[in-house]
Amino acid sequence: MTIPPALTSYFEHLAAGDFVRAAGCFTPKCFYSHPPYEPGAEGPLGRRVEATSRAELRRLFELRGKRDWHHETRVSVAGQRFFVEGAVRDGDGTLVLSYLSSGSVGESGLIERYVAYDSRPPVGQPL
Repeated sequence: MTIPPALTSYFEHLAAGDFVRAAGCFTPKCFYSHPPYEPGAEGPLGRRVEATSRAELRRLFELRGKRDWHHETRVSVAGQRFFVEGAVRDGDGTLVLSYLSSGSVGESGLIERYVAYDSRPPVGQPL
């Protein structure tokens, strides 16, 4: 099982706040769907966000902004498809959420589809 390099780079660039490079890990006509960045907030951060191009994706990342979050991931790969089970901790080490995402990598090696779902409170945590 080889983790797609574009997936590893995506998480690294997103964490670093390098949104141009993070978006560059995706094909020009990608599909990206992510749960609300700030559940319950007014405006676009409070609802599910989707992008169908690299330029739209970069704007979403800029809207999200750089976070002091650390992604802990477990990746499974089946051909061109990948599945990520993960958790996110903030700068203090507090568990913020758990997530599950799936996607696919195109012939170019770039991510062409990425769909994520998250759980707050994290899975396995008491209410």
